[in-house]
Amino acid sequence: QNIYPEEIEDKLNNSPYILESLAIEEKGKIIALIVPDTEVLKAENILPEQYVPVFDKEINAINAKLANYSKIASFRLQSEEFEKTPKRSIRRFKYQK
Repeated sequence: QNIYPEEIEDKLNNSPYILESLAIEEKGKIIALIVPDTEVLKAENILPEQYVPVFDKEINAINAKLANYSKIASFRLQSEEFEKTPKRSIRRFKYQK
């Protein structure tokens, strides 16, 4: 099946807790790289040590809306925004392994 990372990223970016995201493939699995929206998290009194359970719940909710072949297997939190081109597109190739 064809997997379109943009569709997954659109769903991720709809979360109020996610500033931006990137869906990449590693070893045949989809990994979400997530830049948390620390302002929103702080406003809701969510501490950094609570981020993983919060994002686990977000990923589970998103996976419920995705086809089996495009479900997110795991995620990694990024502390800085992704590097972008002058047109504000994420330099996707920099984050592929």
